[in-house]
Amino acid sequence: WVASVIERCAVLVEFGETRYHELATKMRILDERIRRLSKEHARATASEGMRRIRAAQDTVGGQVGILRRELQKKRRIKPLRKLFAEIPNVLQVLKPCMLMSPISVSTYLIPGVFEFDTVVFDEASQLPTAEGIAAVLRAKQVIVAGDPNQLPPTSFFEASLLSEDEPADDEEYQPLESLLDD
Repeated sequence: WVASVIERCAVLVEFGETRYHELATKMRILDERIRRLSKEHARATASEGMRRIRAAQDTVGGQVGILRRELQKKRRIKPLRKLFAEIPNVLQVLKPCMLMSPISVSTYLIPGVFEFDTVVFDEASQLPTAEGIAAVLRAKQVIVAGDPNQLPPTSFFEASLLSEDEPADDEEYQPLESLLDD
């Protein structure tokens, strides 16, 4: 039956082991070329902002000038919070991808100034929702990943700050809702 079907189809008659290897080789070559060109395009796109910053003139109050002065200092370096507030555009061009805890986002990045294309929460089952809100509000889209079977966040360490004279309720140690749950 297979032989009779192959004989009736011109494409299948011409297709054999040699043709298969030719097409597979051509596919590997084209695939490798696409991968190489995609990497080059991604690098060129990502480095465009960096080229603009390198070419920027040092203006007295300009963000590039502020950053260059801070990089040259040995002492009296500005605190990160203040520096980040003064150079938000340059910072996002130099570091388009930041790895920060939600608390660091709240501490170092001024709301309304920093905006992210995507914020990714890993281990979101261990993060109380309230701690993640600051990062969520700065994002165009959010990816939340985690394992619901892991231990949820608790208020245990917050409750341990009570003085020893105060009785601790068991309710204080109840699991909190996590960002993954919400």
